[in-house]
Amino acid sequence: MLRAPKPIPRYLPSIPLSGVLLAYHLIAVAFRPSLVIPCMAVSAICIALEGIASVHASCPVLRYSQCSPLNDIHILNDIHNTVNQFRAHRKSTKEELQWKVLLRTAILVVVGAVCSIVGNVAVSFLPFCGLGVVVVSFGILLGTTVDLDWNTYLMTHPTVSRLLSSVFFSLGCLSSKKMPIFLLMTLPQAFSFFCNSKIPFDLLVLSLILFNVGVSACYFHCGLQAAPPLALLFCVEEFGSIEASTTHSWVLGTIGLFACAAAAITLLVLRAVGVTSTAAAILPCYILILLSGVCFTYTGLLRHDSNDIAAGIVLSALVVIVSLYRREIYGCISKWFEQAQKVKDGAFIVALLDDEHAGVKCGQAHWVKREDAGLQLDMMVPASDPRRFWMKGVLARLTARSGKNQPNTTATTGNGGSGSGSGSSGCGAGIVQFEVEVASLAAPIAISFATFRDASVESILSEANRNLRCVEWRDVNLELMSSSAGSQATYDLSRPLYKGERIDAFVSHSWHDCPSQKFARMSAWAEQFEREHGRFPTMWIDKVCLDQSCITDSLRMLPVNVMAADRVLIVHGATYTERLWCVLELFCVFAFAPGDCTAATRVDVAVANTGSSNDNALQVPADDLERFDLNRAHCFDPNEEAKLRRVIASTGTEAFVAGVRELGAQLRVRAKKLQHGRLQPSSKHSQRSLPGMLGMPPSLITQRP
Repeated sequence: MLRAPKPIPRYLPSIPLSGVLLAYHLIAVAFRPSLVIPCMAVSAICIALEGIASVHASCPVLRYSQCSPLNDIHILNDIHNTVNQFRAHRKSTKEELQWKVLLRTAILVVVGAVCSIVGNVAVSFLPFCGLGVVVVSFGILLGTTVDLDWNTYLMTHPTVSRLLSSVFFSLGCLSSKKMPIFLLMTLPQAFSFFCNSKIPFDLLVLSLILFNVGVSACYFHCGLQAAPPLALLFCVEEFGSIEASTTHSWVLGTIGLFACAAAAITLLVLRAVGVTSTAAAILPCYILILLSGVCFTYTGLLRHDSNDIAAGIVLSALVVIVSLYRREIYGCISKWFEQAQKVKDGAFIVALLDDEHAGVKCGQAHWVKREDAGLQLDMMVPASDPRRFWMKGVLARLTARSGKNQPNTTATTGNGGSGSGSGSSGCGAGIVQFEVEVASLAAPIAISFATFRDASVESILSEANRNLRCVEWRDVNLELMSSSAGSQATYDLSRPLYKGERIDAFVSHSWHDCPSQKFARMSAWAEQFEREHGRFPTMWIDKVCLDQSCITDSLRMLPVNVMAADRVLIVHGATYTERLWCVLELFCVFAFAPGDCTAATRVDVAVANTGSSNDNALQVPADDLERFDLNRAHCFDPNEEAKLRRVIASTGTEAFVAGVRELGAQLRVRAKKLQHGRLQPSSKHSQRSLPGMLGMPPSLITQRP
């Protein structure tokens, strides 16, 4: 098993440098305000030194311990390194896209701020003030499309974190010249300095909340007419006159305190219920932006300032738009990326399986069918034991390798799941011939199987797109679902996709389960889909959409077919979680998803009816998925089983199993809601994605690392 390297110890603690930073600020405020600029320069030097000293200790390490150990450590090392490289490239590509958006956001905010400053300073450029607010608002809206984990980012970039903390600390100290209460906003940053907090972004938001508390206190002082001179100047600027501030400041002060309390409670509650740190911190910011919009509008009306009125309306409208369409707006950059990336993830899984198959070498264990050795089935062995049909041997020697098609003596295709098929040679595959030595046999057995070596992700996607097909629901019937045996007639029921069309559902099921029950569940799901979308769905069903004359090539593209559909429709049955090919279909969804709940948005579970007793129908798949055990899932072909298990282990067996069990837990929550009447069976979310069943956007659920 690969182990994570030990963290580098931090020999230079952060307390002395941060203490110097804190001391300099306090001295500057208490004695000579003119020392603020030199103080900030010294603080910047301290921050840079501390960042250099702590950058190694702050960087997280890869969690190799999630991967299950295999007997052949060299095979695991190779495939694990390949998966890590793919994940790193995938992550960097996604973050590069997000940072491009954030760069545009920063440009818009800076341009808007400059326009506002110019409009406030020069009367002749007064319209620029309103334009600046509009530009800043659009920049904020653009920034909400990015869902980076800011706590993690600031922890792994301590220099940036310390610079932001310094800015907020300075703002609190300088603002305290108006009123000492502004020093409250320095407390979260002091805590971050001394304790190396793991939630630096949350503490920045908390400082913003405390800053608004200080502004509310200024409003109350305006009402008392007992404010310090600088605060009185603030009152005149805000309300136009002392008399107006006496009358109206109580209103804004009360609104401000309630908004700050609501923002703080929202931050605490969302973090307590498991919402991601970024989402939990951004939602309170929306409350503060709405507060600013209300204050701009209110004071603008008092002073008859059209620019402030326009700015307040724009800010308030921004918050309303983001609140109403938060599921569509928040993190939509990531959603677009994941939508475009998922078929590439499927192609990468195909490439992994190809490499596992093509990488066979002498000395590896290999199973051969008893019938190929001229032996009868071993009826003394249970039917679930592969030794009834197979004999275990060792690949003794490579006898031939060819890039052309040759007859296949022992095809290594799966059997039993929705990706099952009969043995056949690969239409576009190379052929490898081996001799297998079995201890109980006097002579070795010659075998051959199809291999696909060195296929790129791009070539896999191109081939998969050419052969991708779907079947209309009207062409699916009980007879079709009664047997796994396909033919040219069943293949002709499917059709190629139209330009720009996407398959509505990949049907994931076990051919060993009751066909009538499966068809009843599929029928109920299709009727519900028709009620929501005004049409019946298109589906991918292996028996219909796989070319039976070229089954090895067709079955090879199964992961791409899974990821090409909008959703995976689980048609659960008694043997569903025991069929490894069914498990592989779920694995394709969970393998590279950024979180379990993100993966769960692509999974639907079909149930037999949509009545109020649906909770009982949901309990069975919920229980089965919650107790999911990968060790109980098997293939008919033990060679395929070993290959699939190695690929699953390479991406993290424990994480995958946890994701499937979480799927069952979410389904159980939905069943309980149905049982207590809190969720209508005919509602929009009744058969949609599981986080939607819970009434919350998937981006607001805690993601796994």
